[in-house]
Amino acid sequence: MKKRKIIFVVAAVLLISLFAFSACDFKVVSKYDDHFEDDVRFTLDFSRLEVMHMDIGEYENVLSMVIDYKNSYFEFKKDGTLHGQIKTNADIISTVAPLLNGIPNLDLSSFDLASGLEQYVEPMFPGFTAHLTRGDLKGALALAKRTLGLNIEGLDYEDEGVKEILSYVGEHMSLPNDIFSKLPEDTQLAITLDTHYVLKKVVGEDGKEYTAIYVGDDVANRNEQTNAFATFTMTDYVEENGEFVYDDDGALVHEDGTPFRQLCLVIEFMAVKAYLVESR
Repeated sequence: MKKRKIIFVVAAVLLISLFAFSACDFKVVSKYDDHFEDDVRFTLDFSRLEVMHMDIGEYENVLSMVIDYKNSYFEFKKDGTLHGQIKTNADIISTVAPLLNGIPNLDLSSFDLASGLEQYVEPMFPGFTAHLTRGDLKGALALAKRTLGLNIEGLDYEDEGVKEILSYVGEHMSLPNDIFSKLPEDTQLAITLDTHYVLKKVVGEDGKEYTAIYVGDDVANRNEQTNAFATFTMTDYVEENGEFVYDDDGALVHEDGTPFRQLCLVIEFMAVKAYLVESR
C-alpha cells in the first residue's frame, strides 16, 4: 500500500505541475503592473508540499529520486517574462522501473486518463484529447504551449519505443505496463512554463494584504476579462515560530539585510498547497 501511495505522490506532483494551476480568490486593491527589479529565482520546497490533504513532504526522499531539485524552479525576469520548470533526474528510468516492478499486482493500464483529460485538460486546451487519441502528443502539447506556454521537453518522438507508447495511449487512454522498458534509458523529462507575469497588491480571504504574482499572457497584457493562469502570494521566508530562517552561513537574508522571500501557491479544487523559496 505504501509503494502505491509513493507512485501516486510522484504522479500527482508531475500532473499538477502540468495541468492544475488555478488562481486563488483574491481581491485586487492595487492594479499596478509591476515586475521584480532584478531577475529572481524561486526553487520548489517539496518538503512542504501538500496534495489532497496528504503531506507529500513525508515522501521527500522518494521524490528526490525522481525530481531534480536543483533544476526545478520558477525564474521571474525583470522584463516581465517567466520561465518555470520541473525536471526529472537523469537516471529516472533506471530508478523508477525497479520501484514499479516491486509493487504487487500494479496495473498501469488501469489508470483512466480519459476522465482526467475531460475534466481538467480539455476545457483548458480544446482539441488536446483528439490529438492524443491519434497518438500525437507533440500536437497536443503544442496546444498547451500556444495557450499557456506549457510544454513537456525531453521525449524523442522519433524513437520506436516512444511511438509504441503513444500509440497505446491513443488507443486505450491509459498507460502501458511496459512504459519504462520502452522509453530510452537516457530519457530526462522537463515540464516547462514560459509566459509573462505581473505583481499586484491583493487582500486575501484572511483580510491580510499580500503581494501577489499573477501569471499568464492575457493578464500581463491587461485583459481584465481573463483570469490569471496561476497566482502566487509572496511573503518573507520565516519559520513557524515567526523567526527568520537560519542556516550554517547565518540568517537567510540578503546582504542588505532584507529577508529572502517565499511564494505560496494554493489550488483549492485539488487541495494543493505548494511553497517556493527564493534562491541564494
